[in-house]
Amino acid sequence: MSAPQRKEAVHEATILSRISSPYLVKYYDSFTERSNINIVMEYCENGDLGLYLKRQMGKMLSEQMIWKFFVEMCLGMQYLHSNKILHRDIKTINMFLAKDNKIKIGD
Repeated sequence: MSAPQRKEAVHEATILSRISSPYLVKYYDSFTERSNINIVMEYCENGDLGLYLKRQMGKMLSEQMIWKFFVEMCLGMQYLHSNKILHRDIKTINMFLAKDNKIKIGD
């Protein structure tokens, strides 16, 4: 990892340690091992939204499920933006599914 990349990763870990929302993947800890920075985050047992959609095998989602996912994503984004944080990589594989398929934004 180059010095600028390392600095960016440390900065990201610092930001993660200061934020908390039920719609964001929870940060637990970070540590350096050799030249690697490791960030310990909440485990989202149901994978990500991209994987969830692939598992549907072309089957339509219910309108209720679509609205649930949409509202939870919006609440997570609203929290980030209210704290002047830009995600910059919003996509289905960064939308994680925790217990009961609750959306949690991560990266």
